[in-house]
Amino acid sequence: TRARAAGLLIIYDEVATGFGRTGSMFACEQVGFVPDIMCLAKGLTAGALPMSVTVARDEIYDAFLSESFATALAHGHTFTANPLACAAASASLDIFTRERSLERVREIEAHHKGALSRLSAHPRVERARALGSVLAFELSGAQGHYKTDDGERLRDWYLNHGFNIRPLGPTVYLMPPYCITDAELERAYDGVIAGLDALGD
Repeated sequence: TRARAAGLLIIYDEVATGFGRTGSMFACEQVGFVPDIMCLAKGLTAGALPMSVTVARDEIYDAFLSESFATALAHGHTFTANPLACAAASASLDIFTRERSLERVREIEAHHKGALSRLSAHPRVERARALGSVLAFELSGAQGHYKTDDGERLRDWYLNHGFNIRPLGPTVYLMPPYCITDAELERAYDGVIAGLDALGD
C-alpha cells in the first residue's frame, strides 16, 4: 500500500469486530490485509472481564524490547496481565473454538439477512445491512451525530421493553451474543420494529 511504502504504520481497531463478530476471526481478513498493529478487546473474554491486547508485527515488538529503561517501551499499568482476566480470556477462546463459534456467526448472519427486507420496509429505516453477527441501519430523518433525540427515545423504549439495544447517533445496530437462539433473534427483530413503530414519523 502507499501508506506502507511511505513508512507509515497501519493500525486496525478490532476491539468490537475481532473474534468472529464480522464473520471471520478478524475483520481485516475480509479485506485481505494484515495491519502492523491490531487492538483487541471485548470478544477476548466474551465480555466476562475487561481485558485488551495490542498485537504488533515482530519488528515493531522487537524495537521496544530491551532490558534498558532508556530504549524499552516503559509503559504499564496496575492491571497489566491480570491473572483472572487472562484465565477468562483463555477459557473464552477455548469455548470459541470448541463450540465452533464462527459457524454460529454465519448462521446468525443468514438470519439477519433474512430480516433485512422486513426492516427495510419500515419508513424509519435506511441502509439496512448485515455482516457476520452485526445488523445495522440508519434512522431516516434523524439529526445529529453521536446522540440524537430519536436515538435516545428508541434506546429508552428498547430498555423498557427488555431489549439491550443502544443506537449510536442515527445508527441502530444489533450485535447479539453467539449463544443467542433463533427464537430470540426473531424476538429481537420484532422488538426493533415495535420500537420504530412507537417512535413514529
